[in-house]
Amino acid sequence: MEMTASGAEGAKILEGGTDVSKSTIPGSGGIESAKQRKTGWFGLTSKSSKEEQKQHHLGQGLIRTTWWEKVAVRMFKGFKSEFSKIHQNFREFLGLKKVQYDRILKQSLNELQSLREEDKVALDRIRKSHKDFSAKIKPMLLLWDERDPMQVLVERMALYQSKSLADDQEILWNHLPRDKQYLSTLLGLMGPEKVLEPWFQAVIKKKIQSKELEFFGQEAEVQSTISKSSGPEEEFLSELKSIETNLANLAISQRTSSSSVMGTKPWLALHYNEDIAKNEEKLIKLLGGREKMNSALDMIFSMDFHKTFMNELKSPSSSYYYDLAFLEPFRYLNYDIKAEEKNLIYQQLEIERRVDHILTIMHQAPIALENFKNYLKIILR
Repeated sequence: MEMTASGAEGAKILEGGTDVSKSTIPGSGGIESAKQRKTGWFGLTSKSSKEEQKQHHLGQGLIRTTWWEKVAVRMFKGFKSEFSKIHQNFREFLGLKKVQYDRILKQSLNELQSLREEDKVALDRIRKSHKDFSAKIKPMLLLWDERDPMQVLVERMALYQSKSLADDQEILWNHLPRDKQYLSTLLGLMGPEKVLEPWFQAVIKKKIQSKELEFFGQEAEVQSTISKSSGPEEEFLSELKSIETNLANLAISQRTSSSSVMGTKPWLALHYNEDIAKNEEKLIKLLGGREKMNSALDMIFSMDFHKTFMNELKSPSSSYYYDLAFLEPFRYLNYDIKAEEKNLIYQQLEIERRVDHILTIMHQAPIALENFKNYLKIILR
């Protein structure tokens, strides 16, 4: 509004100086008077008449009284010109910003559409692999109740794997020092094949940003100076993975009934307990005490997705979690499964007693891992 008012005032100045400018610009009456003055002042053969002198004084008076008006007109013209340039530049700037915004918005929508299409393709691929696998396992199932074969097998495997995990945690409880028995609950915290590692990375980053997770002590300072590309959050995740691996190794070493390793059990227990103690010590230093470490772990375990994940492992309900059962189908058992272990598998999974059925289940592991990783990517977006 101020600029508009100034423009109106400037227009008035311009209008007020129009007549005057006619007498002061080339071809106007003012210049003609000046020529007449030149002839009168410097003519050698004639003298100016009274009328000419009168016009001369009148012309001088006009020049003196319109000088500041002339300056004002020039100033306003300059101001108007500069304002016009600024106004044009501003309009071009806004137009450019609008174009940029429209382009960015369009690009974002295209990327979102692309992601949706990508997600749809990924989910379709998962469903197709489930359908194909169901066709493979259908012949091996006993007491089939006409439901989806994969769903039936996953439910049976969930019971088998839950019992196996509970047995391993009990072994850990019995072979860990009293002050470290609480660590037995960390076994399986990232799921089979540590498939939840990307989720843990995202959660740790988010909790650090919200100040819900903080690192303390010399250990955090040392880790932050080791590499500019890594920090205590990477060390925290690394130690969680390492302690889970050492816990699993301790459980396996004490669970096996093979006579060839019976004599090494005490040594293996000591070895893995030392590694577990080192992991715990680093975690405690990173988080500023054992109590804070436990609080940080409880915070992660209490998150909705982690609870859903663990519940799906125990009691599958969503088809997108079915693949979890096949990541480590028989946990620590490899292809050299003993006869007694095979019999237990046949019995608990209620499948025909054929080795190729067990192999069919085990061969699904890489496909299942890819399926769940793709599903997890969709969740984390």
